[in-house]
Amino acid sequence: MAVWVIAAGGLNDAAALGNYSKTLAAPISKARLEALPPEVMLPDGDLYAWGFPRTQKGGNERKLVQIAIGDICFFCTTRCEGRRSNWSNAYHWVAKVVGKIDGAHSTAVSAAFWDSENFLPYLLGKPLAVNISFEEFSREIDPAGRHYSGSPQSSTRLTDLTKLSHVIDKYGSVDNWAENYIERLSALSVVTEQNQLTSVPSRNLSKREPDKVDYKVRLPVMREWLIRVAQVGGRVTYREFMDVFGIDRYTSKHSMDRLGEYSQALGEPIITALLVGGDSSRSSTGLDKFGVLDDEAERQKLYEFWSGIELDISDSSMPDSLEVRAAKFASVETRPEQAAFRRKLFSAYRGRCVVSGCNVVRALDAAHRHGRQWRKGHNNAEDGFLLRKDLHALYDSKLLRISDGGLVELSDEVLDHYEDFSGIVVKLVQ
Repeated sequence: MAVWVIAAGGLNDAAALGNYSKTLAAPISKARLEALPPEVMLPDGDLYAWGFPRTQKGGNERKLVQIAIGDICFFCTTRCEGRRSNWSNAYHWVAKVVGKIDGAHSTAVSAAFWDSENFLPYLLGKPLAVNISFEEFSREIDPAGRHYSGSPQSSTRLTDLTKLSHVIDKYGSVDNWAENYIERLSALSVVTEQNQLTSVPSRNLSKREPDKVDYKVRLPVMREWLIRVAQVGGRVTYREFMDVFGIDRYTSKHSMDRLGEYSQALGEPIITALLVGGDSSRSSTGLDKFGVLDDEAERQKLYEFWSGIELDISDSSMPDSLEVRAAKFASVETRPEQAAFRRKLFSAYRGRCVVSGCNVVRALDAAHRHGRQWRKGHNNAEDGFLLRKDLHALYDSKLLRISDGGLVELSDEVLDHYEDFSGIVVKLVQ
């Protein structure tokens, strides 16, 4: 087995953008399968596919020979949301190769799949929708982020043992690392099938259901969190807002509209003035619909309005779903990087203390593993544990230890009170 990074189209690759929805973001349709020559035999069940573009010098033809069933592919694609200037590249899918097309039929299969004879197709199992930045991918392979930190310019098999030395040392092989990484990505559930839909060309966006991700049930939590941000005189980037609540840009826009309308109805300063662009540190023009022309002045109003007011928010009416409970858990922390860390941990551990199994939200804490710090960017699920508050205190005091293999050890000082947990092995997010 090998691991590939697949350049599945750049920002200006219209052909690739048009092909995403045909065979990568959705299964190959019945109509396309029926257009195949009768002698082409494919596995049963839902199939997905991608292909290397044909090249004059035959480089991609050689890659088609190299790629094999069982290989893992990380697909760098373009996320098409809103204006073209906002489109961005990242790894948006990861999938395993499940089949190859005989060379004699590749032209006909390419035409059936993508209405073009210019691709060399191979078959995939159902892709897992992800959203991995190039920086994150690079740090996953090497904590120093020295390698594979940019958008792949061509489809490449990861074979450089020097660049891959960290994952080989930690997991034994690149294959083992990739399998482990996919398991962690699946467990984190940082994206949903809705994210797959947002990756298809923008002409299809109007066809999708806007409430697939039911952001409305999370609005009270979003509002509470933003109020806490106002109380400490802070501001939040749009990206941080999306990371804290695990939502995409489409859902973020609708959430901001509803939050702004609610503030206006209550006669309050518009709470969404706290959200700013990462580069400009200014709010978007969307505030003008609420009569706000000066976002900085509106933020000052928010700071003054919410200063000294104690929040009395009950979660009794909140739906008891993991997604909402994770958002509630994250909203306790006003710092965006810490709030996002809390949500990731809560989702990864399914809302339960890794040691005790406790699932009472107010009794849980997000604990950084010893040696990992939020200030140094250690804010992924594998950087921490979800712990019951008392166990968190013991862990920070080094009266409770959790080994890399998940073995729980307790100091003699507390053993009498927590002996039920001594010596158990827990499953960790790695």
